[in-house]
Order: sequence, then structure tokens, then C-alpha cells
Amino acid sequence: MAINQKYSYNGYDPKTQEIIDKKAELDLLFRQRILNRKEYSAAITAMKSGWKRKSLINEPASDFNNTEIVNSTFTQSEPFTDVFPPDMIGVIFRASCNLGNCNVPPGNTVECFNKQYKMQNDGEYWVVDTQLKPIEPLSPKQYDKYGLSKDPKDLPTETMRESVIWEAEINRIKEIRKNKILAIANDPIELDKLINEGGEL
Repeated sequence: MAINQKYSYNGYDPKTQEIIDKKAELDLLFRQRILNRKEYSAAITAMKSGWKRKSLINEPASDFNNTEIVNSTFTQSEPFTDVFPPDMIGVIFRASCNLGNCNVPPGNTVECFNKQYKMQNDGEYWVVDTQLKPIEPLSPKQYDKYGLSKDPKDLPTETMRESVIWEAEINRIKEIRKNKILAIANDPIELDKLINEGGEL
């Protein structure tokens, strides 16, 4: 099965002749001072932007059918978003593709990330069911790291000002500093050094 050159690599494969030529053109415009550094960077970024948050519903299914799409990001802002032509068939999404919040029409194969998720009141993304109810954190290891509950029942009823992960990290740093202060306070020599030499915690 052929790799879909149009929709793979986020539409940006640095090894293809088209991209090599485009990059050379931008480099020349930059050297000739037709493009300033900011414009040059913006043009390179635009070239790499790929298909994130874009709808491809109205593209011809023939552009997709029976091809492999690799290393492309199609992730959408809202869960269960229709992205692809509904009649496309035989497509395999693999490698580092990201199909977050994307609906993939039947008859196609997904071998990469394809979860539906939404921001919750704790300021973090959670995987959701078809009714958009939270099931589990999108990044469960972060919750484990800080000993936070991964039970949807424990989500706050009000939106938190900061992410629960961010708050946990701040509290961790505060605890480290507090322990260091207590250790120095109980060591007269270290305390004297801190006061007289302008040391840092």
C-alpha cells in the first residue's frame, strides 16, 4: 500500500523535492532581505502546520482511498469531530499520527492515537464517552505522580483557577523549599552562610 504523500508527514516531509524547493525559495528571499526573520519563520511554520484543526470533509475521497497516512496530526478542538470525507475507504493511519477528537469513517484502520477528550473543571483534559462524560484523565501518569484521584466523581464542581496538575507541582516545590528552610534553620553554620553570603535556597 502506498504512503499518501499529500496527507502524510503533516503535509511536510523535508525529504520531498517540493519541500526542498520551497525551503530554498524562502532561504533565497531571506538572504535577499525580501523577507525579514519574523516573516521567514512564519512562512516555515505555515509550511509545517499540517492538518491540525482543519476539516477535510469536502476533499475527494479518491485522495485518501487505499493509502497509508503516517506521522500526521489531524487533532480537533472538540470531541467526535467529522474531519475526513465520509466515503473514504481502505485508509490506514499509522506511526505517529494523531487523530485526537477525530471521527474516522468505517472501513478505515487506525493504528495510532485516536481518543476523544475534553477539558474538565480540574483544568486538565479527560477522555470522554459519547455523552461527553469524563472517563479517565488523558495523562494518567501525571495524576499518579502527584497522587491525584483519577475517578471522575472526584472532579471539582466549579472550574479551578489553575490546573490541578499545576497546583500539585507548585505545592511540591513549596514543600521542597519549606523542608530546605527548616534544614537550614536547624543548622547555624548554614543559616549564617545564607544570611551573610547572600546564598540562595
